[in-house]
Amino acid sequence: MSIVKNLKIDAIAKVLGDDVILLLPILARLKFEQRNHNRSSNPITAINLKSFPDYNYNLIKISLENYLKQLLDNQNFQPEYFCFGREPGPGDRNLLEILDRYYQDSLVIRDPYEEGWRSFLSRLAGARVGIGCAYHFNIILALFNIPTVGIYSGSYYKQKIVGVMQLLSQDTLVLSLDELGLEKDLAEVVNIAINAHTSGENKLEQMYTAMRREYVKAYKSILS
Repeated sequence: MSIVKNLKIDAIAKVLGDDVILLLPILARLKFEQRNHNRSSNPITAINLKSFPDYNYNLIKISLENYLKQLLDNQNFQPEYFCFGREPGPGDRNLLEILDRYYQDSLVIRDPYEEGWRSFLSRLAGARVGIGCAYHFNIILALFNIPTVGIYSGSYYKQKIVGVMQLLSQDTLVLSLDELGLEKDLAEVVNIAINAHTSGENKLEQMYTAMRREYVKAYKSILS
């Protein structure tokens, strides 16, 4: 809306949300299928690191490894790593090299470019909680109505991820890499996110309906 004002355009600006919200019916169906077909499997802790030049993941190496150790020792929770980019773009898989070999080998890796997006998203739909650095990873977790810890670095990504999470899921905990690495215990943060989570399905459905209506109206206006 600030761009519209700065350009002095005489128009009504509406905040609708990210385009991914239009996938809500598909994601809701995947979530429903997960509830019906995977009741006996161990709950998934979905982890995502995004390959950005200014993201220093060494800040959270110890905290992340301590949390993975708790999950693996418990044996009731399955940690899985969800890639959202691969070479020649951001090499998200390569980020696992910050972890000691034991933890690298213990993680199940989900790569949509290998298994397909439907399988990738179906597995993500069954997550008990998500820890993510990628923008769209966090949006999809919110659309799945999954408790989430969102992580960012830098002022640009902060305003981006904080803004969308406030719109989609105000229960999401959003922390900087510095804050998480120096001051927070990841296991404690994850438990806070799970306990604070409330259902936002009605709000998401209303948001989807409003977006769909506005998009259809805009396309009809362009085509007429």
